[in-house]
Amino acid sequence: MNAYRLRSLLLIHASTHGTTEDGFLRLDGAKGPPVINANALAASLAGLPCPSLVTIDACMAGGAVRSPLPPRSAWLLGCSETQSTDGQYDDPKVPHGFLVLALCEALRGDADTDRDGVVTVGELCAWVPKRATYLARFSCLQDGVVVLPADLARLHL
Repeated sequence: MNAYRLRSLLLIHASTHGTTEDGFLRLDGAKGPPVINANALAASLAGLPCPSLVTIDACMAGGAVRSPLPPRSAWLLGCSETQSTDGQYDDPKVPHGFLVLALCEALRGDADTDRDGVVTVGELCAWVPKRATYLARFSCLQDGVVVLPADLARLHL
């Protein structure tokens, strides 16, 4: 039995510019100071009464794994700490990024690999990086990073 079955799942998504500075991921708005750093986000999630899923589509998103991640939090990151997703900005058909497109497809049911009518966190985390890599194949290298605690994999979305 899934220990989190009766609880909510908090989904946090960011699609923006990112850099890895001082050993942690910073997400930046188009102009101005950093709006989020992964250390602060992870610390905030640690105090929640429910599990969380964080998806980040930004350059160097994999730098978030340097932060002490909460044990009840899954992270789906668009690329490694050293990768840039700049190529996607050259394609007008990709207004929000390849991870975002793959995430939307997954949530509409494409990631339901066992065809039981439910997309789980595990199915999403397995399917989205492969799909985003495929979508990015002509624009940039996008090699997703997933942190998925085993007990969260069966949670329904």
